[in-house]
Amino acid sequence: KVELGSKFFSNSNLDAHEILMIGDTLHDLEVGNEIGCRTLLYTKGHNSKAVLSRSHGQTIDDLMEVANYLHH
Repeated sequence: KVELGSKFFSNSNLDAHEILMIGDTLHDLEVGNEIGCRTLLYTKGHNSKAVLSRSHGQTIDDLMEVANYLHH
């Protein structure tokens, strides 16, 4: 995923620092960190809330929280 994300940004006019990635695994957080994206971890997906809470990533329990995150 890191290679795909890096390739995507190198072929686009987008700045990774302006992108919000939403994932549901610790690997998604690793990818976001590696390519320079802000990352939110959704706790009702592949990895449990307990697993995601042990990371240094910001978690959300409801996808509607994304809108609140973007307004701050």
